[in-house]
Amino acid sequence: TLLPNCPPQLDSVVMKALARNREERYQSGEDLAFDLQQVADYLRKHMVTFYVEEGKRSIDEGNLTFAKESLQRVLEIDSNHNVAKSLLGKVQEQIYSRQRVQKVEQTLRHAKEALQAEQYDEAIHVLDEILRLDSSHEEAIQYKKLAVEQRNRIQKTHRHMETAEKLMADADLQGAKRQLEAVVALDPQHSAAQGMLDSVAREITDQERLRRVRQHTEAAKGHLAEKNFAKAIELLEAARELDPVNIDVESLLRLVRSGQEKEERRRLLEQRL
Repeated sequence: TLLPNCPPQLDSVVMKALARNREERYQSGEDLAFDLQQVADYLRKHMVTFYVEEGKRSIDEGNLTFAKESLQRVLEIDSNHNVAKSLLGKVQEQIYSRQRVQKVEQTLRHAKEALQAEQYDEAIHVLDEILRLDSSHEEAIQYKKLAVEQRNRIQKTHRHMETAEKLMADADLQGAKRQLEAVVALDPQHSAAQGMLDSVAREITDQERLRRVRQHTEAAKGHLAEKNFAKAIELLEAARELDPVNIDVESLLRLVRSGQEKEERRRLLEQRL
C-alpha cells in the first residue's frame, strides 16, 4: 500500500519473515539473504531496463538533464552496461553542445553591447572567446571584423588629432589642415575636428589675404620710388579691397596720392615755364 512499486517477490519475502507460525518463517539468515538477493537481482534487471527506456524517452523529448540522471542510475546499478554508457556519452555531448550554444549566444549579446558602447577592445576580446568555441561562427566573424575596423578608425583619428594639435602649436597650418581633413574623412561626424578644420581654414585664408596685401604694398612702394603713381595706386586699391581697415595701406595710399599731386603740379609748372 505504501510502496506502489514494490515487487511481488519482496512482498513475499516480508510476509514469510513475519509469518505467525515459526515453522513458516525463515529458519536462517542465509535463507533470508538468498531470497533478498533474488529480489535484488530482479530489481536490478527491472530498474536497468526501466531507466534505460526512461533515458531514451527523455532524449527523444529533449529533456537531456533527466536523461542523464536516468542513465547514471543505470550505471550505478550496472557499471558495465554498454548501452547506457553509449547513450550517456551522447547525452553529455548534446548537453555540452547546448551549453556551448547558450554561452555563445550570451557572449554574443555582451559583444553587441560593447560595440554599441564603443568599447571595441572589450568587444574583440569577447568575440575571440566565441571563435575559440566555434571558429566558423559567421556572426561573430562579422562583428569582430566590424570591431577591428572601428577600433582602427578611432586609433587613426586620435593620432591625426594629436598631430594636428602639435602642428597648430608650431604654426604649421597647412600640415594641421591635412591632418584634420584626414580625421573628417575617417569620421564625417567628428564635430571637434570639423570645428578645428573650419578655424584653421579661416586662419589660412586670413594669412593668404595678408600675404597678398603685403605683396601689393611692397610692389606699390617700388612703383612709388619710380614715381609710377598710377600703378602704385592700383596696387594699393587692390590691397585695401583685401583689407579695408589696414592702416598702413591707407597711410601709403595717401602718401602716393600726395606724391602724385606734387608731381602733377611740378609737371604743370614746367609746362608754364
